[in-house]
Amino acid sequence: MTFVNGKKDGAGNTIDVTVNGDRGGSSKATSGQHPADRMCNIFDLEENYYEYVAEKNSCVDYGQFVDRGGYYVGSSSASHRSGSYGNASSDDSFRFTLYVM
Repeated sequence: MTFVNGKKDGAGNTIDVTVNGDRGGSSKATSGQHPADRMCNIFDLEENYYEYVAEKNSCVDYGQFVDRGGYYVGSSSASHRSGSYGNASSDDSFRFTLYVM
């Protein structure tokens, strides 16, 4: 999130990853369809699907897995974080991690 914060999205807006976004959709979209969801050639950080990330939640009561990002039904910030139990869902995807050595 630090990498994209303060930069421009595909629609020319300055990104603040802590502010709730709204791409104006009410249904799931093809990845990259909305320019406002394109940040530094990273697609759909703000809204579309929640994404499981390589992070563990220390509060097991809320699920040991972590979802980040927004969801097409509401508006959430790109840095939104919530716990999850890791159940399969059509509302979740994965945020891949690339390690450069």
